[in-house]
Amino acid sequence: MRSFLAIPATPNVVRFCHGRQSEFFDGRPVAAENLHVTLVFLGNPPEEQLADLHFELERVRHPAFCIRFNGLGMFGNTIHLAVAKNPSLQELQTKTLQAARGVGIDVPRRRFRPHITILRGANPALFTGFSGFSPDAPDMRVDRFALFSSNLTPQGARYDRLADYPLLPGP
Repeated sequence: MRSFLAIPATPNVVRFCHGRQSEFFDGRPVAAENLHVTLVFLGNPPEEQLADLHFELERVRHPAFCIRFNGLGMFGNTIHLAVAKNPSLQELQTKTLQAARGVGIDVPRRRFRPHITILRGANPALFTGFSGFSPDAPDMRVDRFALFSSNLTPQGARYDRLADYPLLPGP
């Protein structure tokens, strides 16, 4: 089963993303329930490894924190809301990555570029005018992360939340 670890978008960030989606006439908006910041893409690990990972993730201790967004960007044909550099977010990503690798999940090595994808299938040529645009996005309080499954359908991806992992109380 395709799966990943992510931070679900909070309601205020979902509202903000929907406002940005309406500014584009090209591409498919990402549904509210699918808005998230990916920590680790796990691929298709066997269910036994996901069960082992679940127990490891329940032991992750990390304080809650806030993230800021610093503009819109584009990867290929997707438009996203970029996350500003954040040491606490980087630490959480490292802990979850180590947990996944610790149970034998073969996670590809790639640079962590946190973002929330808001639009898919956009024409890159139409996006050039928005490059570097910095929206006044609300901060997002991170008090949990989750394990999701990803099911590809003809209508697009459907994400199901399999488990939540609360963070420790923080500032």
